[in-house]
Amino acid sequence: MIDSSGQKNINFVAGLSLLFIILAFLYTVYRAFALSLTHDEALTYLVHAKGTFRQIMTFQFGFQINNHLLHTFLVKILISLLGNSEIVIRIPALIGHGFYLAGVYLILKKMAKGFTFPIGILLSISNPYLLDYFSAARGYSLGLGFSILGLYVIIKQNSDLFYSPLFIPYPVILGEHKRGFQ
Repeated sequence: MIDSSGQKNINFVAGLSLLFIILAFLYTVYRAFALSLTHDEALTYLVHAKGTFRQIMTFQFGFQINNHLLHTFLVKILISLLGNSEIVIRIPALIGHGFYLAGVYLILKKMAKGFTFPIGILLSISNPYLLDYFSAARGYSLGLGFSILGLYVIIKQNSDLFYSPLFIPYPVILGEHKRGFQ
């Protein structure tokens, strides 16, 4: 049974973790509004999102850089629904950040105890390189979000395997994502 001080500690840890997550998301939303378009974001809008769904799917543009299929489809749909603006083409990236934050929260809620939970949250969501991807109209944020949610499903289905202190998949996977972006 948890006494009142233990319950307060759990509530504080959970509240602190959620605060970190909310602040990270607000930061990327601010960046999505405040930053001007980069050349590859403009390329997505000017070339890829202007094509038909078939052209997007079959990469019929003369070059294939920056055509992240799911992201490009979402940009095309959102532009048709909400019109042209920098924030509209960045909404899929913000959705990807939401998936990533949810996945990090779920993984650490399952694997971390006490104050390692908010510390793990803070370390997982404050990588400046990842924050840059989460606020720009590129497909990487959706990829990261789905990867972390997929990792959560793997951990949930195989929870006995992942409680070994020698098995630390999370930093390894984040390191692989970072290495893949270079």
